[in-house]
Formats: sequence, structure tokens, C-alpha cells
Amino acid sequence: MAILVMPLVVSAALACGLRILIAIPAEMNARWVFQTAAITTWQADSAAHKAMLLIVVPPVMLVAALSAGGLWGAAIGGAHAVYCGALAILLCEIALLTYRGIPLTRPYVPGGSRFHFLWAVYLSAFLTYTYSAVGLEVTVLRWAGATGVVRAAAVVGGFALALWAARKYRLRDVDAVPFEADLLDDETFKGFNLSEIHAAQAVAAQGRSNRIPSA
Repeated sequence: MAILVMPLVVSAALACGLRILIAIPAEMNARWVFQTAAITTWQADSAAHKAMLLIVVPPVMLVAALSAGGLWGAAIGGAHAVYCGALAILLCEIALLTYRGIPLTRPYVPGGSRFHFLWAVYLSAFLTYTYSAVGLEVTVLRWAGATGVVRAAAVVGGFALALWAARKYRLRDVDAVPFEADLLDDETFKGFNLSEIHAAQAVAAQGRSNRIPSA
């Protein structure tokens, strides 16, 4: 079980790490290059999507093929690689479902994931994605062999395709590539969803207004 889970753990680390990385601005003063390039929302979404798939999926399938193939043969190793690849694609689609814009060009939004509130949900999702998915694969492998695992991967790929279509459908409502941060409407957390620069400017402005004497 530990050998079979390893590729999925790698995919979770790569996909989640890359999703966090593209949300952090590299150099805000240099984003004018993209703002003046007339990049459409479809082009930006396709580029981010292809980059994540190329970074995440091939290493995961390679690790899966080598680990399972070395222990149980080429047939099971190939089926396991296809299954893990399908799950990695599904995870990438989930990670990009709400992402808009060009990587490294938007202000950072601290606390946007609400990890301090939803950590139990994230932990449960991680265990389901890794150990539960592998448990399902082992069950299918015992009952239907490597062919059944490939069919299960096809079902997972169908879910990934549905999420891809949903993201493309939602792009119809996006007129232009966004370059500013998305702030939550909740007033309680509004201050925590500003970038560090905007938050510092707000504090400085408030301090100056408090020092102005009343008439």
C-alpha cells in the first residue's frame, strides 16, 4: 500500500505547491509586460493549465510505473501509472477550477484558502485522494485485473474532463485577464485578504488621519 500511495503523494505535493506558487507575485512592477500584451482569458487559462499538467503528470506517472512495475510486472505497473496519471489530472483540474489570471502577476491574498478553518477538510481530502483511492485500485485490481484499473482511470478522466469543461464555461463571464486580487465580501476577513502592500498602505493612511487635528 505504501508503494502504491507514493506517486499520489508526489502528485499532491507538486499540484498544491504549484498552485500556491502561481498565486504569489514575482515582481508587481514588471507585470505591465502582460497587461500590454493583449492576452485573452482563454490563452492565459490554457497556458496555466498546460504548465501545471506538464509539471505534475509526467513525474507522477514515471514514479508509478517504476515503483509498481518493479514489484509486480509491467502490466500492473502500466495500469497503475495510468490510474495515478488520471488522478493527478483530476487534482490539477480541481486546483485550477477557481484560478483566474496569469501566474505570478496578481497580488498575494493571505488567508484566501482559509486553511486555519478548513484544515480538517483538506486533511480528509488528502487521505481520500491517496489511501482511499489506492484502496479502491487494489479492490478493482483483485476483481478485474489491470484492465479494470485502466477502466477506473477512464472514469476518473471523465470527471477531470467535466471539471475542465466547467472551468471553460465559467470563462465566458470573464471579460479580461484580471491583474488585481479577489477580495472576499465578508467584512470580518476583509482585512486579511489584502496584499501586504495594500494593507500597509491602509494602516499608514489611517495613522495619518488620526494625527490630523480637528478644527
